[in-house]
Amino acid sequence: MEFYNFADASYLLAYYTDKLIGKTISHKSESVITHLEIDDWANGNYRLLAKCNLKTERDVCEIAKYHDIIHPAHALKERVL
Repeated sequence: MEFYNFADASYLLAYYTDKLIGKTISHKSESVITHLEIDDWANGNYRLLAKCNLKTERDVCEIAKYHDIIHPAHALKERVL
């Protein structure tokens, strides 16, 4: 599980929405991602969660790895400020 400040979490939410909505949470799962959300973990640390049709949730970093999509740390480095 990775944590971000709010600005980075907001950027990643926009970045991953088009790439992950409608995909399964892993290659072996039937749970399909319906939306992404920012979760306020604690003290200004936010995580990005994928919410699914089967009432499950997963960390976006894990899902990106399953689908060979760029890792959030790399997406943040490529961001144009």
